Amino acid sequence: MTQLPRAPLMPPEAPLKMPVQDLGKPFHDPSSRTLQPPPKWLRAGVFALAAGLSLGIAAAFYTWFGPDLSWGLRALVVALVLSTVFWIALSPLLALVGLCARPWDPGNRGVKGMDVAILVPVFGERPEAIEAMLATHLGQLSTHRSTHRFTLYVLSDTQDPAAVLRQRATVSALRARFFDQRIHYRHRAENTDFKTGNLRDWVTRWGGLHEAMIVLDADSYVPAQTLAALADALSTQPQVGLIQTIPRLHKAHTVFGRMQQFSNEVAGRALGHGLGVVSGAEANFWGHNAILRTQAYAACAGLPHMSQGLLGGVILSHDFVEAALLRRAGWEVRLLTTAQDSFEEGPQTAMAHILRDRRWCRGNLQHLRLIGTPGFAGMSRFHMVQGVMAYLASVLWCGLLVIWSVMGLSPEMQASYFSAHAPLFPTWPTADLISKLGVMGVVFGLLLAPRLIGVVYHLRRDPYLFGFGGPLRFAGSLVIETALSVLTAPMMMVQHMRAVIASLTGRNLGWRPHQSDTPGLGALARFHWVETALGGVLVTLCALGWVSVWCLPIAVSLCLTVPVSWAVGLRAPAWLMRTAQDGDHWQAQGRARPVPAPIP
Repeated sequence: MTQLPRAPLMPPEAPLKMPVQDLGKPFHDPSSRTLQPPPKWLRAGVFALAAGLSLGIAAAFYTWFGPDLSWGLRALVVALVLSTVFWIALSPLLALVGLCARPWDPGNRGVKGMDVAILVPVFGERPEAIEAMLATHLGQLSTHRSTHRFTLYVLSDTQDPAAVLRQRATVSALRARFFDQRIHYRHRAENTDFKTGNLRDWVTRWGGLHEAMIVLDADSYVPAQTLAALADALSTQPQVGLIQTIPRLHKAHTVFGRMQQFSNEVAGRALGHGLGVVSGAEANFWGHNAILRTQAYAACAGLPHMSQGLLGGVILSHDFVEAALLRRAGWEVRLLTTAQDSFEEGPQTAMAHILRDRRWCRGNLQHLRLIGTPGFAGMSRFHMVQGVMAYLASVLWCGLLVIWSVMGLSPEMQASYFSAHAPLFPTWPTADLISKLGVMGVVFGLLLAPRLIGVVYHLRRDPYLFGFGGPLRFAGSLVIETALSVLTAPMMMVQHMRAVIASLTGRNLGWRPHQSDTPGLGALARFHWVETALGGVLVTLCALGWVSVWCLPIAVSLCLTVPVSWAVGLRAPAWLMRTAQDGDHWQAQGRARPVPAPIP
């Protein structure tokens, strides 16, 4: 094994105790301050409206099937509809809140300079990407004046000795280049407990040197002014233990990456603002692009190992749990939606996106065992349920599709809806047909509403949509993104189901950094064989008349998974689904970048 050079790349240790939390009983940190009351009425109204819409749609589905289904099967349909439609109904309501409500404003009075550590945990990322990220942040900090003092730490869990040597050399070179900035490097030979263990190691050895810690991923980009704004906010709000920004995707260069970036920009901003308002002091932590009060994190967020068994072991999606523990202990957890310049890179291919989802799925499903932890706030539990449903929803939707498809296996059932002469059109009376189409129209409207509200949100700040290349290009991008989302939805549903099954059966899916290369057709055929085979079976059953032909679009989409996955992984033209963070194209167009309008 290559011998690693010994270099004094870390300061003298200043340990902090980080006790493991007892999840069996509540805990209060005596250092925490009085919490501001949550927005109870607004929160209750949003959830009540979402529940009301879900109940109405579920009631319609209950009568949809008439006498053809038993009471028990109809009850199952209602349960499946309630548990899926609620989240569809909640999204546009949160987007409306984001459009209309005033976000949390920490103010800038009484800012006191803080000693802030910027932590960059790395594990297996491309060395050149890490070098560029570190140089960019150090360059920003070297020219930005701030009352705060920033120190950058590279916390490496990389296992390749050659990569470790390059990381050490990179940090040494950056030290020489930015001699007025502080940058340190620490390598762990064993990546015990993954990222949470990486952070714990730093806190328990050097956490006493810094009042606050900003956690970045290796693909994060947070300009110096945003880093300073986070430190300002934490300095002026002594009752706050964690402030999370809303990361925006950037540097997308494939069709899939552009699709994700455009969707994140259009619908994500309003949704994020609404979530921040409704969450109040009980917001969430997404693991990066956030600032934490070091003493509070050490005292309140030490994670235990879960008991062995189903979904046991190391808590993988640690960020949700750490936010819940901070809130349980009496600290506020806030979402700073006004910090617009906070970026991360997303997966560039559908395959890379799915591989990342497989890793996240097990961690999110672990929260099923943690939701009932004593002392957790209601919104902390909601964040966990929301994370679980990001994957379980696909299983539930599949259940609804199976019930619909099985109806075609019974001649008695099929006779009630379709005839041999009109297999595409149900034999419902006109009034019933109109009401049922109305229900489906409401469901599709709820699915599209966050995008439409996002359009209004951006029109208020950029009336001519210069950031998206103008109104025509924006409209075209919106159509393309929506069409691609519909086309890839069946593939994602099947892959989420596979991830859920793998997680529940204890398969170790491991950790993988972002995949940067577009896979070939052979690799995609091996990766997507389940979707392709399932699509072929559904097409055959539709042709035999055993499954409703209304399932044919899903079947065809699944059959086309491999070519679609390959096509969306290709490099996209520069104009495709442009967003404001793509570059300095405002000056290229000869226009001044518009100043965002204040939220009333």
